[in-house]
Amino acid sequence: MKQVHMILQSCDGIGKSFIAFLLAQHFMEQNKTPVCIDTDTVHQTFFSFEAFEAFEACEACEAFQAKPFKIIEDDNLNIQAFENLTRNIEAADDESIFIIDHGADAFVAITAWMLEQKTAEQFQDNNTGLFIHAVIASGPALEQTMAGLENMLDHFPNVTFVVWLNPYFGKVEQASPAFENTGLYKHHQQKIHALVNIPALPPTTFGANLCQMLEAKQTFIEARHNPDFSIFTRQRLVMIWRDLNTQITQANL
Repeated sequence: MKQVHMILQSCDGIGKSFIAFLLAQHFMEQNKTPVCIDTDTVHQTFFSFEAFEAFEACEACEAFQAKPFKIIEDDNLNIQAFENLTRNIEAADDESIFIIDHGADAFVAITAWMLEQKTAEQFQDNNTGLFIHAVIASGPALEQTMAGLENMLDHFPNVTFVVWLNPYFGKVEQASPAFENTGLYKHHQQKIHALVNIPALPPTTFGANLCQMLEAKQTFIEARHNPDFSIFTRQRLVMIWRDLNTQITQANL
């Protein structure tokens, strides 16, 4: 069964591209070949990492080759581009996996178009599983990301949701309850396929090493064998990846 993994949220700077980065590596380690697509015109994650170059091309569509897929142009949804993207997903092999990193600037336009055109139902009829990965961020972005998730849960009943809890700005809590105890989670629990907890990393060790790896534009796989990183750095990165990859595996995507 084909899979489409869309990373969608209404805020910038909350870890959406990092999640796309993690998903691609998860499938790569399973010896699968995900088609990685950047529609985020600001943060073009896949195109900045050499490890993903082999996965930018899709035989079914030249638009996936060597350049981001421009969904938003002049602050408006490029309907033709979005329809082309959808058609070429439908034309792909049955075992294809697509990972689409959407920017926050596209959130309203894409969700409105998907709702109007019943995109989720189209994928379902074409034997394609649609996963929406939504971030709940702590700190100032908490309220907006909770509202963005609730909006999608309310409007897309036929979609599989994976919620990523990012504690970068502190614990992911609203008032006092943890996310699992919020009314939002309890009301929509049946629609939420999995929760993935991005770990809170000590900033001077694990956090600093993760930033070092990302600034070097390397994957966890590459960093594990990078002689420029100390043995302690490599070991910390192995531990971070083991934790995250275990959770993604348990999500049974």
